[in-house]
Amino acid sequence: MDFNGYIVEKSVRPKHNKARKHSGSIVLYFKEPLSKGIQRIKSKNGNFIWLWPNRKSFGLPKHVYLCMVYISPENSTYSRRINDDILGLVAQDVPLFEPDGDIMLLGDLIAGVLDDFISNDAGQYLPVAK
Repeated sequence: MDFNGYIVEKSVRPKHNKARKHSGSIVLYFKEPLSKGIQRIKSKNGNFIWLWPNRKSFGLPKHVYLCMVYISPENSTYSRRINDDILGLVAQDVPLFEPDGDIMLLGDLIAGVLDDFISNDAGQYLPVAK
Protein backbone atom coordinates (compact mmCIF):
# COMPACT_ATOMS: atom_id res chain seq x y z
CA MET A 1 0.00 0.00 0.00
CA ASP A 2 1.44 3.38 -0.99
CA PHE A 3 0.75 6.75 0.59
CA ASN A 4 1.66 9.96 -1.23
CA GLY A 5 4.59 11.71 0.40
CA TYR A 6 5.68 8.66 2.42
CA ILE A 7 8.55 6.23 1.99
CA VAL A 8 8.08 2.59 2.98
CA GLU A 9 10.59 0.22 4.54
CA LYS A 10 9.32 -3.33 4.75
CA SER A 11 10.31 -6.89 5.37
CA VAL A 12 7.91 -9.51 4.00
CA ARG A 13 8.47 -13.14 4.82
CA PRO A 14 8.64 -15.54 1.90
CA LYS A 15 5.41 -17.42 1.26
CA HIS A 16 5.56 -21.04 2.35
CA ASN A 17 4.90 -23.38 -0.58
CA LYS A 18 1.82 -24.87 1.18
CA ALA A 19 0.37 -21.50 2.23
CA ARG A 20 -2.43 -19.76 0.34
CA LYS A 21 -1.02 -16.28 1.07
CA HIS A 22 1.91 -14.42 2.57
CA SER A 23 1.74 -13.87 6.31
CA GLY A 24 3.78 -11.82 8.71
CA SER A 25 5.62 -8.71 7.72
CA ILE A 26 6.96 -5.48 9.13
CA VAL A 27 6.04 -2.25 7.40
CA LEU A 28 7.19 1.23 8.40
CA TYR A 29 6.12 4.47 6.71
CA PHE A 30 7.88 7.80 7.19
CA LYS A 31 7.58 11.15 5.43
CA GLU A 32 9.77 11.64 2.37
CA PRO A 33 11.78 14.57 3.81
CA LEU A 34 12.95 12.26 6.62
CA SER A 35 14.25 9.63 4.19
CA LYS A 36 17.52 11.48 3.60
CA GLY A 37 18.41 11.04 7.27
CA ILE A 38 17.36 7.40 7.72
CA GLN A 39 19.40 4.42 6.58
CA ARG A 40 18.35 0.77 6.68
CA ILE A 41 20.89 -1.63 8.12
CA LYS A 42 21.01 -5.20 6.80
CA SER A 43 19.29 -7.65 9.17
CA LYS A 44 20.01 -11.34 9.72
CA ASN A 45 16.32 -12.23 9.65
CA GLY A 46 13.07 -11.06 8.06
CA ASN A 47 11.38 -10.72 11.44
CA PHE A 48 13.15 -7.47 12.28
CA ILE A 49 14.38 -4.30 10.57
CA TRP A 50 17.23 -2.12 11.84
CA LEU A 51 17.10 1.58 10.95
CA TRP A 52 19.69 4.23 11.67
CA PRO A 53 18.40 7.82 11.84
CA ASN A 54 21.46 10.03 11.40
CA ARG A 55 21.84 12.07 14.60
CA LYS A 56 22.96 15.20 12.73
CA SER A 57 19.90 15.11 10.46
CA PHE A 58 17.59 15.00 13.47
CA GLY A 59 19.58 17.16 15.89
CA LEU A 60 20.16 14.32 18.35
CA PRO A 61 23.06 14.38 20.84
CA LYS A 62 24.01 10.78 19.95
CA HIS A 63 23.03 8.06 17.52
CA VAL A 64 19.84 6.03 17.99
CA TYR A 65 19.38 2.63 16.38
CA LEU A 66 15.79 1.51 15.85
CA CYS A 67 14.86 -2.14 15.59
CA MET A 68 11.32 -3.00 14.51
CA VAL A 69 10.57 -6.57 15.58
CA TYR A 70 7.74 -9.01 14.96
CA ILE A 71 7.61 -12.24 16.94
CA SER A 72 4.98 -14.68 15.73
CA PRO A 73 2.66 -16.30 18.26
CA GLU A 74 4.32 -19.34 19.76
CA ASN A 75 1.65 -21.74 18.48
CA SER A 76 1.45 -20.37 14.93
CA THR A 77 2.34 -22.60 12.00
CA TYR A 78 5.20 -20.23 11.17
CA SER A 79 6.74 -20.43 14.66
CA ARG A 80 6.45 -24.20 14.68
CA ARG A 81 8.20 -24.35 11.29
CA ILE A 82 11.16 -22.03 11.95
CA ASN A 83 14.00 -22.67 14.33
CA ASP A 84 15.03 -19.04 14.97
CA ASP A 85 15.18 -17.30 18.32
CA ILE A 86 14.19 -13.85 17.04
CA LEU A 87 15.12 -11.94 20.21
CA GLY A 88 18.37 -13.92 20.35
CA LEU A 89 19.24 -12.73 16.84
CA VAL A 90 18.40 -9.13 17.78
CA ALA A 91 20.55 -9.50 20.92
CA GLN A 92 23.50 -10.56 18.74
CA ASP A 93 23.25 -7.26 16.87
CA VAL A 94 23.00 -5.02 19.95
CA PRO A 95 26.77 -5.07 20.77
CA LEU A 96 27.48 -3.86 17.22
CA PHE A 97 25.46 -0.67 17.72
CA GLU A 98 25.42 -0.04 21.47
CA PRO A 99 28.91 1.50 21.77
CA ASP A 100 27.94 4.12 19.20
CA GLY A 101 24.45 5.05 20.46
CA ASP A 102 21.18 4.09 22.06
CA ILE A 103 19.02 1.15 21.02
CA MET A 104 15.23 1.26 20.71
CA LEU A 105 13.21 -1.92 20.18
CA LEU A 106 9.71 -1.47 18.77
CA GLY A 107 7.04 -3.83 17.57
CA ASP A 108 5.17 -6.92 18.62
CA LEU A 109 7.60 -8.44 21.10
CA ILE A 110 5.29 -10.58 23.22
CA ALA A 111 3.37 -12.48 20.57
CA GLY A 112 5.68 -15.43 21.07
CA VAL A 113 4.81 -15.59 24.76
CA LEU A 114 1.07 -15.04 24.89
CA ASP A 115 -1.85 -16.71 23.14
CA ASP A 116 -3.05 -14.84 20.08
CA PHE A 117 -6.61 -14.64 21.36
CA ILE A 118 -8.59 -13.67 24.45
CA SER A 119 -10.18 -16.59 26.22
CA ASN A 120 -12.82 -16.36 28.90
CA ASP A 121 -12.23 -12.82 30.09
CA ALA A 122 -15.81 -12.45 31.36
CA GLY A 123 -15.95 -10.44 34.55
CA GLN A 124 -12.34 -9.27 34.43
CA TYR A 125 -12.95 -5.98 32.62
CA LEU A 126 -15.58 -3.27 32.66
CA PRO A 127 -17.73 -3.38 29.53
CA VAL A 128 -17.30 -0.29 27.35
CA ALA A 129 -20.47 -0.87 25.34
CA LYS A 130 -23.05 -3.58 24.99
